[in-house]
Amino acid sequence: MQVLAVASDSPNPGPLLTFPEAIHGIIQSDLNHSAILQRVVTMNPEAVLSWDLNGEPCGTGEKLFIWQLSWEHLGTCMCMAKNSEEQLFSELVTISLPHESSIPSKTSPVKPGPHFSLSGGSAISLLMPGILGATALIGGICFTIIQNQSPQTDITDNETEEGAGAVLPGFKSH
Repeated sequence: MQVLAVASDSPNPGPLLTFPEAIHGIIQSDLNHSAILQRVVTMNPEAVLSWDLNGEPCGTGEKLFIWQLSWEHLGTCMCMAKNSEEQLFSELVTISLPHESSIPSKTSPVKPGPHFSLSGGSAISLLMPGILGATALIGGICFTIIQNQSPQTDITDNETEEGAGAVLPGFKSH
């Protein structure tokens, strides 16, 4: 994150952090990507932080998250920190598209997804068919390997003059 200077009459009111990095007060990001602005300020009494985008209120709190940057999010952003004794303004930051590309990208925004978990009976009910299927697959493979490796005897029917049975290779009949 880039730290930007803050415009105020008060000395060192706190930095403004941005992601992607702001260069000369400009954040460049593709449409559908995320942008994060953060204001770190220490005031006594504690300050209430509010964010404006193009002169309109757009959020409160220490961070401003823009999950999927759209055309409506482009413009000038500022943070105001206000308590009962003073009011501080951050430097203006412009959110814009990169010069070489104004076409929305197909990448997903950075946004925390839902957390899925399994426990108890539902986990066991999913594990048992998987274990049984894997056991059947391994058993079938072992059976095939054993069948292919076992010696196969070639028995030929050679009838003798008396018509008495088979003769195995390497043996003589009486």
